[in-house]
Amino acid sequence: METANKMKTLDKDSMASLRADVTLSPEKLVALEPGLAGWRGKLFDARLSLGSLQRISAQEIFAEHLSHGDAGPALVVSLAPLRVAAYANELDAIIMLDFPPALAADLSLSVGDRLIAVCTYAPMDRETGYARDIIPGAQASGHFGDAAPLIADFLSEQSEKLDVYRRFHIPEPEWDRVREMIAQYHEYFGERARNGSPVSVCFQ
Repeated sequence: METANKMKTLDKDSMASLRADVTLSPEKLVALEPGLAGWRGKLFDARLSLGSLQRISAQEIFAEHLSHGDAGPALVVSLAPLRVAAYANELDAIIMLDFPPALAADLSLSVGDRLIAVCTYAPMDRETGYARDIIPGAQASGHFGDAAPLIADFLSEQSEKLDVYRRFHIPEPEWDRVREMIAQYHEYFGERARNGSPVSVCFQ
């Protein structure tokens, strides 16, 4: 991913093909991750700091992710349960994410709505290969075995910038590609989906 001098958490040797460059809304983050509020959030940040040997917070990690990660298409697959298919460019694959159904009502979502996924990537493990729920496509780079997609629409207030990505930066064939992959995913994995909460996506 593209880098900045103050980056603490992301790989400084890689670059996003389409840098998201959107800001995190702390209010939206806590709404999606209530466990990051109050003393639980402080405890979680302390654990992150201990593990990384530097003072850091979950909010900083997610802010860097949304700023420097790779922007791509995501589609609402269903509302109850709320499922979103996020496209990971480096894998040429989708990752199916599960969210609380109430979020669909709060944001007035409909099946087929276009959202923006922001991905960071995990290097390929030559022994284990791709994550078990990944069906890599022909355009996969082969450098990464998994991705962590955050749905920017759920975490940022910059709706106008996200709409510009939807309308101008992501070509129509990529949206079509996601639709094709949703059908393939259901054929292989049925209703399987990852927890879409930021903590689960990035740390589990």
